[in-house]
Amino acid sequence: KTFAFIFPMMPGNLNPSLPMVRLLRSQGHAVHYLCLKQFREAICDCGAIFHDAVSCEAELYATRDAGAFGAMSALQKEFGIEDSGTIEAQTLLGNLQLEMQLPGVLRLLKEVRADVVVYSPTINREAAIAAQILKLPAVALLTFAGPGAWEQTVQRSCGRLSFEELDRMAKSFEPNLAAIRRLNAAYGLKLEPGFSFGLLDPSPKLTIVSTTEGLRYPEPPALDAALVETGTTYVYVGPLLDPPGAKRAGSFKMGSTCDASELDEDVLPRVLAAKRTGRSIMFASMGTVVTGDHPILGWTGMPRGPDGQARGLSGRELCRAAWAGLFDAFGSTSAEGGPLILVVIGPQTDALTDMVPPPNAICVGSAPQVDVLRVGPDVFLTHGGQNSFMEAISQSTPVLVCPTAIDQFDNALQASKLGIGLWVDRPKPEPGCESAAAQAYQAEVASKLLKITEPGAPYRQRVATLAEELRAAGGVPTAVDTVLKAACNFNNVRATSGGA
Repeated sequence: KTFAFIFPMMPGNLNPSLPMVRLLRSQGHAVHYLCLKQFREAICDCGAIFHDAVSCEAELYATRDAGAFGAMSALQKEFGIEDSGTIEAQTLLGNLQLEMQLPGVLRLLKEVRADVVVYSPTINREAAIAAQILKLPAVALLTFAGPGAWEQTVQRSCGRLSFEELDRMAKSFEPNLAAIRRLNAAYGLKLEPGFSFGLLDPSPKLTIVSTTEGLRYPEPPALDAALVETGTTYVYVGPLLDPPGAKRAGSFKMGSTCDASELDEDVLPRVLAAKRTGRSIMFASMGTVVTGDHPILGWTGMPRGPDGQARGLSGRELCRAAWAGLFDAFGSTSAEGGPLILVVIGPQTDALTDMVPPPNAICVGSAPQVDVLRVGPDVFLTHGGQNSFMEAISQSTPVLVCPTAIDQFDNALQASKLGIGLWVDRPKPEPGCESAAAQAYQAEVASKLLKITEPGAPYRQRVATLAEELRAAGGVPTAVDTVLKAACNFNNVRATSGGA
């Protein structure tokens, strides 16, 4: 079979797909992968044939910069809505972007003679609709804790706007209506204006979810009824983990052309050496988004208040306060004293400006996260992204979750509820109180790290029990078996129809 994977420039969406690609390639299947070139090395390391979205989708990118959400930032400027949030912009301009993406995606799928499309349903809408046009089976890979978690993420991302307001805006924005008319006429589609109300759009027939039934975020009754109506089949497979040593997409800047899978090769040997001597290991990573350059969620960005204005701590201030708390809790006066502290600081050049890490700390731009977790750190200070959260559980590592955005807050609450760790909320200081809030945040991080790692603490035993449940979920083999069955079932239906 020939598979086409279509994913965005977001490590959280993309990384779980890479072990699936690796297994498909080992079974002799061909895999073509459409993404942006920042992640080319990690994609090629799996054995896939890489296709640069900028080159393939020339209609969109010829005069526009690419980002995590396609060329949405450029389109916002073109239509004079630069201050709109991500969900509002996608609601108003998503169909205009789709119109410019489809020609290139369709060309690629025809050129490689794809049998199946695997895609991210939260961002790569063009993949699902291109598959629909070409009558190909499409399998979604949802890297959230189920459809309930996605709806909650959309709600959090809407800011001051309600679902109903977004729906009215979509139905009255003439550029959106005109794009829908052109798309329907050109491709025989039946797109209708409106907001998705937290559902995946379009609704996939088959969705692989990187959590388990027991850990999925509960769906409220209204969403549950809507999901029944869509008829989507959800397959919960748990975390999708690569073998040791595999490359992954890492920290990145949207404006950079550098490959984002480069790692400090000295890190893992030093962690292993510390473990062999019986030394404790304290691991920290605040994720790739908050250390990146997203204008709201990134390094210099701030959350929007109810009035739509930026307020609170920037990503930079938040990360530095969390790292400082880690150093306060476990710092030593010598390189060999105390535990080994490993901090992934991301791609920013000013990450540690004016900070002096203790001698027993290693601070690196990127590290092989799953491989470090496999060594068995005493605690993982994490932003609580879905992949990091599930990877920590799978390796029986207690967590301190310091959420920065979207579904990370749900995972933070889940960590506390399950008894596998603690969490520290993102501060929401009033203007002028940012410094005091950062200091209080730093102190709370230090206090809770010490609580998680104190002798006799119950967190490791509880997370070890959950790890056993995750291993029973099937992981990569079950995910790959799911897409192969989708391809075979579709071919059987097509053959039967052709003979009628």
